[in-house]
Amino acid sequence: MTEETNALPTGYSLHRYQIEGVLGAGGFGITYRAMHEALENEVAIKEYFPAEWAYRDHNGTTVRPNSQGQIPAKDGEPPCYNWGLQRFLDEAKILVQINHPGVVRVRDYFTANGSAYIVMEYEEGESLSATLQRGGILPEQELRRLLNNVIPALEAVHAQGYLHRDLKPSNLYIRSRDSHVMLIDFGAARQALGRRSRSVTSVVTPGYSPIEQYVTVGEDYGPWTDIYALGAVLYRCITGAPPVEAPGRVLKDPVQPAIEVGAGLYSRALLQVVDQALAVRPEDRFQSVATMREVLLAADQSSDTPDFSQIPPIQPELLDLPSSVGIPPLKLLSDGSGATSSSPAVRDEWFGGDAWQSERRRQAALPQVPEPPASPSRPSQRGGFDTLGPLVQSMAADASTSLEPDLAMDADLSLPMLENIWEHLDEAAAQQVLPPSQSAPGAETPARLPSEPSEPLLKRSTHSAVEHLRKASFRRDGISSPSPPHPESPTSVHPPAGHEEPGVSQRLWSAMESIPGSLTVNWTRTLVAVFAISGLSGIGLLGYEYYRSTEEPRQREAAELQRRQEEEATRLAREESQQREAEINTYLEQARASIANKEWDRARIYLDRAAVLDPKHPAVVALQSELLSIQRPGSASKTHTDNTTGMELKWVEGGCFNMGSPVNERDHGNDESSHQVCVKGFWIGKTEVTNSQYRRFRPGHDSGSVQGRPLNGDDQPAVNLNGQDAQAFAEWLSWEAGPGKRFRLPTEAEWEYAARAGAATRYYWGNDIDPRHANFSDRNDPTGASIGNLDDGQSVTSPVGNYLPNTLGLHDMAGNVWEWTCSEYNPNFGGEEQRCSTRRPTEGQRVVRGGAWNNGPAELRSAKRLPRKPDYRDPTTGFRLVMEE
Repeated sequence: MTEETNALPTGYSLHRYQIEGVLGAGGFGITYRAMHEALENEVAIKEYFPAEWAYRDHNGTTVRPNSQGQIPAKDGEPPCYNWGLQRFLDEAKILVQINHPGVVRVRDYFTANGSAYIVMEYEEGESLSATLQRGGILPEQELRRLLNNVIPALEAVHAQGYLHRDLKPSNLYIRSRDSHVMLIDFGAARQALGRRSRSVTSVVTPGYSPIEQYVTVGEDYGPWTDIYALGAVLYRCITGAPPVEAPGRVLKDPVQPAIEVGAGLYSRALLQVVDQALAVRPEDRFQSVATMREVLLAADQSSDTPDFSQIPPIQPELLDLPSSVGIPPLKLLSDGSGATSSSPAVRDEWFGGDAWQSERRRQAALPQVPEPPASPSRPSQRGGFDTLGPLVQSMAADASTSLEPDLAMDADLSLPMLENIWEHLDEAAAQQVLPPSQSAPGAETPARLPSEPSEPLLKRSTHSAVEHLRKASFRRDGISSPSPPHPESPTSVHPPAGHEEPGVSQRLWSAMESIPGSLTVNWTRTLVAVFAISGLSGIGLLGYEYYRSTEEPRQREAAELQRRQEEEATRLAREESQQREAEINTYLEQARASIANKEWDRARIYLDRAAVLDPKHPAVVALQSELLSIQRPGSASKTHTDNTTGMELKWVEGGCFNMGSPVNERDHGNDESSHQVCVKGFWIGKTEVTNSQYRRFRPGHDSGSVQGRPLNGDDQPAVNLNGQDAQAFAEWLSWEAGPGKRFRLPTEAEWEYAARAGAATRYYWGNDIDPRHANFSDRNDPTGASIGNLDDGQSVTSPVGNYLPNTLGLHDMAGNVWEWTCSEYNPNFGGEEQRCSTRRPTEGQRVVRGGAWNNGPAELRSAKRLPRKPDYRDPTTGFRLVMEE
């Protein structure tokens, strides 16, 4: 214990946090810097320690009320210390709801050592008071930034029906990483104590607390209370000193207005806002932070805008400018370059003056040089081979009537596109009937350059383009175009005539003619050689056309066979689904009839049979919920799904029950004395925490295996975890879930109440072990133990939710894995079963419940208790969580 501060010693372990030092101390409490032992992140912890009401015990840790703290402020009320402790916790419950970047984040709160603690995020930085001590005052730019941070934060606090009540420079914290100003150290609980007893010091802060905080009643408190304090902070930043205390301003106000003392250094609008915020009477101040912000914004827009109305207009004749100053109008370019007036290069040319316009005119005046003709070995400068210009035109005309000729001729035709072009033209040609003049053998259309005039594109036929491609390919070999294949013999190929020395293409025609018809199936090899020799020339493409004519029928046959197979599979699946649906409907009708006759067990049997066929069938799920509601009135299922892990939780209404077991229960234990316990409503996990959920917290977690049987499946429960691991996961999830939600392990009483679900029998389903409801030591147990010849379908841990739930919709409350609770083990109960242990994580014993996959009937009973050291871990122990709201 530190004598100067009466604080906890450095290195002390406080509820899974290790104290690293003292951040500050006052008359109401002590704030520590600490490290979370499992999560390994720094936090700030505020301890309830009213110095005039309490003292630290000789052990250096326990806080006890002194004689003054034991006296109630009023008759019939708790002692002052206890009353203040409750106000402290009430404040924590409100602050944990606030999630705003301008408000220090409260992550947790708990009681220990006879006191209470609030856990907050720790941020590197310094208070505004430390900054002012170095600089004296702040410039207006810094004040504006402060207001932009603090005003939204105060709005978030006020939206929760809460007030800060202690705004001052030392409670405005400047975060180092982004210089954001945050609200810290709320004073509502301290103000509440101040209204009870004047013995607690520092219930007001001179200069910053408004007049209403000097009285003992709080009916006049409101947002205007914090607004006064904020105005006082601004006044301190402007003048270098806070205003005098509020009571000294009531009769004759000695405070010089900010609009006078800050004149010339700050805008008039800002100074007026400060003065109104500092009004002594609450009704004269802004009534809300939103109003204060709106007034400041409106004043900025109206009074601080420069006025240029009195400036005389500029007279052009007095300026020494050229006689003509012209700025060309901005427009999109269409010179074919692809650039527009919005591109950076073009913008530079536009704004460069008339040079660009002159250059355009100069280039237009130059003589136009025609492009050189393209050769077969050199692609045309306009893209593609020169002989393909008409082909592109024909295809463009057939493909889109809206494509202009110039664009079609300028289109870029890359070689990989030729196969697609050929296919397109073949399909188009097959659908047209050509005039005799165009289909006559030997007819040849002279090739035109793209710049030459030609007939309209829409009048061209696709066949003419095909013929043109074939003839052009032969012209590159120096021969005339071949005769088309004879229509009656699609497999025969006639060589070209009228040429004395055959070229490559002519020899190719001869080779193809000499192949017997029975060997046409082997033409693939010949075509490969053709492609190697002629590349993508016209004759190569012609050969490819023939290849397609033989291969496509085979592909169509294969596609048809696949289609028939898929149709047959679909038909069989549909028939199977219809049959399964009919069976489900039969079971549902039997279940409804049993429910009508109040035969609950028979109804459950029929629903179980339907669930085997389809456990997620909407009608099955709905009727299961209906049966649960009928058997347990008022327990209609409410479900919550955690966004971080996908964990599903069920709501359990509070109530009273007989905890433990009667002495005549089979396998009754000496530590199971029956007694009545009442619990409040709570959320509890529908299943045990799975490997996939736990790995969101620790990605490298390994649940291991048993005799080669894996325990690491995503849906299997996370095991080989001790009590500290389970608690660390709960605290991490509380941080991730956001305000208003706190996760923890269940108390022993909560666990048994949820497991029984209203049943007083050995198990929630009855008095006999049943493999439909639990995973236990059956004939598949690899450890050798077994219960007769029963078979629950699993040899080790089962995927969660694999067995029938109890009437609350909770799975695996018996068997599968033991589950940690947060309660300290006491063989005689003694009340420990109703609360979480306050001992250090490594001390004492905790209770595990429920039995595991390798246990017999006695261990799976709802009343069975098993003590374990908090650091114990094995492949039979996991956990589920409870959520508080």
